[in-house]
Amino acid sequence: MEKTTNILICGVGGQGVILISEIIAQVAVFAGLEVKQSEVHGVAQRGGAVVSHVRYGKKVYSPLIKTGESDFVLACEKLEAVRWAHHLRPEGKLIVDDNEIMPTVFDRKTKYPKGLLKLIEKRNVQPIVIDATRQAIQLGNIRTANTILCGALATFLDFGDEVWDKALRHRFPAKILEINLKAFSLGRKAGTESSTTATT
Repeated sequence: MEKTTNILICGVGGQGVILISEIIAQVAVFAGLEVKQSEVHGVAQRGGAVVSHVRYGKKVYSPLIKTGESDFVLACEKLEAVRWAHHLRPEGKLIVDDNEIMPTVFDRKTKYPKGLLKLIEKRNVQPIVIDATRQAIQLGNIRTANTILCGALATFLDFGDEVWDKALRHRFPAKILEINLKAFSLGRKAGTESSTTATT
């Protein structure tokens, strides 16, 4: 893998943005690649914006992705997707959870903005929308939404299932491993279906 792959993960505190980036980085390490990772936390541990940069390849010199050079933006909710869609390179992919979390800087009277996905499309970006939060709730643990998103992203990356499985088993303790393996599988299926739809 000569080319460096750039992945930006964004969301708010408590959504597992850092966990997703750690899993991706671990997969790349298991695949024998060099990895650089960096993150920025918002003003609040829960509710503040969190952004993580992951870059991997044969040789990686910087942990930060330049604007307009992300191969993938993985957004854990729609408002953050709008904020970071400009970071994509041409033909890059935006994967977003169909999820709404009101930023902590807004008061309770402020309503969540509507039409965000159409706003993204006006920027010549066709979002791949994954209903990760709803699926996680149906699975029995809303905290697995990040693993579902990770599974969707995995559909578009050049790593085999065995490497992802190894990374997931390395990252999750036994008591929550099984549910996260199921969540990852759900994400894989959702990502595969979305990519098939995009090509038909």
